[in-house]
Amino acid sequence: KSMKEKTGADIAWINAGNVRDVLPQGQILERHVWNILPFDNALVTGKFKGSQLPKTITDRYPVEPDKEYTVTTVDFTMLNQSAEDQLNATGLNFPTSGPLQRDVFIEWVKKQKALP
Repeated sequence: KSMKEKTGADIAWINAGNVRDVLPQGQILERHVWNILPFDNALVTGKFKGSQLPKTITDRYPVEPDKEYTVTTVDFTMLNQSAEDQLNATGLNFPTSGPLQRDVFIEWVKKQKALP
């Protein structure tokens, strides 16, 4: 949710290996977020027609083939998009680069009164 809010994307995609821990109950410290997201992954964003999106995305999100979607992910996924544990696709262009995923999540957590 934090990635979508920061970039205005319709879809935010990360692979399961991107998240390395779980949020604890109670107060959340920046150290907890560093444990969850230990990599310096920057957000990247691109626009694609639904028909251009790989199954790894369309299996999670219902899309219309002719509708344009803004998709955000992390630079590691973009650079390794052909890997089966990433997007399992090639040729997807994410021209907009943003802040670190971890910083976006820390900022988002600080704004919440309670996490959903």
